[in-house]
Amino acid sequence: MRIIEERDARTAHRKECKRIFDKRFSLSVEPSSEDDTYRLLDEGLITYADGSPQMYIKKGVIDKMLESMSDDYEGSVNFGHHDLATDPISIIGEWRKTDLFVEFSDENDGRKVLNVRPHLWDDHIYVQQLKKQPYTYGLSAEFYGELDWEASEDMGIPVIGSIDLLDFAIVGECGNVGSSDIHLRGEDVKKLDELKKKFKIGQPEEEEKIEESVETPVEEEETVVEEEENPVEETVIEESVEETPEEEDDDIVEMLEMLLNQVSDLRKENESLREDVDKLNAKLKKVKELKVSIGNADKTEKTVSDKRYVGKDGIGEI
Repeated sequence: MRIIEERDARTAHRKECKRIFDKRFSLSVEPSSEDDTYRLLDEGLITYADGSPQMYIKKGVIDKMLESMSDDYEGSVNFGHHDLATDPISIIGEWRKTDLFVEFSDENDGRKVLNVRPHLWDDHIYVQQLKKQPYTYGLSAEFYGELDWEASEDMGIPVIGSIDLLDFAIVGECGNVGSSDIHLRGEDVKKLDELKKKFKIGQPEEEEKIEESVETPVEEEETVVEEEENPVEETVIEESVEETPEEEDDDIVEMLEMLLNQVSDLRKENESLREDVDKLNAKLKKVKELKVSIGNADKTEKTVSDKRYVGKDGIGEI
């Protein structure tokens, strides 16, 4: 289905953007190593659908969140972030604090990820329908976040300094790309596939088509045509198999430059806003000074006028 293929392509692109951005700030993202737990939240970058930065979750946020959460906390799993006010059957499962698990990043940089073991209600109509769909889903956390204003100003994007986890939802496309690519099978949420290699979505099928196109002209066309066409097609195969790392390096550099340029542009906008605010403050100060000087002049004029009188001979001093 085209819409699902486009979504999966966006997800792969966003994962790569997050990986590059987090690596730039000594962070990275790895899939959960637990068979029955699934990624709910990563410390690091959260992106928009096009891969551009949306927000950044600081190191240590997940640990602080778990410390502040009560041991008897019980949360719910909802369908597509629907609430009970608008969808009375939107709750499709539950979880407890004991179902949350924290892992360290493999980069040994202090960053952590939060995994969850959800308990879905197998007899719920939404769960039954989700199991029948051929495509994957994602987990999307619902939380209150507190901004680190100083860090946000420095990085040019919202930086989350602390969070309070509320619930989470099963969605079609989630903000935290590490929580995507899950599929419902039986009573559990299972991984459909491992994370696909960078920029190689659907590559085996493409290679088969290329091989078929190589063999077909050999039988039907003249030798001269074969000599001209076959090397070209073989080159295409080599590029798709052997030269991919170089192409990926170029793509990585390009995406990193794009992200850094966006951060730079945001910083320039902040500086421009600061200059505008300084100019407005300066003008306001001048207006206040002018108002004070005018007020003093009025008082002086009044004092002078009080010392004069109007008589038959004209104006005279008292």
